[in-house]
Amino acid sequence: VISNRWTKKSILASMVLLFLSVLCRAIWLSMRACGYDDIPMQYVNRFSSLTYFSGFTLYLQTWYLFLASSKKMNKVAESDPVAHAGVCLSNGILNAIVWICVFGLSVAYWTKHDGQKSVSCPYCDELGYIFVSMGCMLVSIGFLYFGARMYCTLRKVSSNKQIRQIAKKVVIVASICFVCFSLRSIFWLWKPVAGEYSPKGTYPFMHYTVTELIPSIVLFIVLAQIGIRGDAKPLNSAGPKITSELSDSDLTMSGGDGTVRRPSFELAFNESN
Repeated sequence: VISNRWTKKSILASMVLLFLSVLCRAIWLSMRACGYDDIPMQYVNRFSSLTYFSGFTLYLQTWYLFLASSKKMNKVAESDPVAHAGVCLSNGILNAIVWICVFGLSVAYWTKHDGQKSVSCPYCDELGYIFVSMGCMLVSIGFLYFGARMYCTLRKVSSNKQIRQIAKKVVIVASICFVCFSLRSIFWLWKPVAGEYSPKGTYPFMHYTVTELIPSIVLFIVLAQIGIRGDAKPLNSAGPKITSELSDSDLTMSGGDGTVRRPSFELAFNESN
């Protein structure tokens, strides 16, 4: 089913990108601790930051797809492959612009002259900081906006206890990601505004370590409970059964007097059984 396929791919791609981000960040921190801070390490640093950005934008994409499907509430509608592909394409274009600009500014800033690092474009570094800061702020606003809409939509779906637990997980993830991405945006903007890289004792923790690891760990924990399957899975065993069909992003409530179609969210947050 098209919606299931797109959501699966988004979540799996998000997991891979976040894993690469954590791996590259560990390499960069280790090499920096050993005193190796040459130009290749600058590119490893940027690669880690950009994969981190892309991983979370892909996860936000699954929230957007869910909210878009919720507009079909109480309607039996066919999946729209063009709409899903359009969302993925738009996200891809956004990430391509960010990657090209940030890496382009990094290449323009760092050059190697007589075996030593030198600066060829003094202003490119600060422009890169501003660009990264804007990207982080965009993601933080996305988590605030879509998180609030996700919570309100899930609360309307059902009074089922497990659905309410899913709504609480949405609030936790959205809140943590909003705070961490907002802090990350502020610290990346510190040098262009204040003229110094960051307040004493905050680098690299508030730029990278804390603001990257905490959201990544939270998301890994949440996604570890997900069963990405295409078959229906009952969420309770007594009374009216609520099942996730993972087709057209709908949650089917099967009662004794008929079937009412509601939006589903088991794919992005699931209560482990």
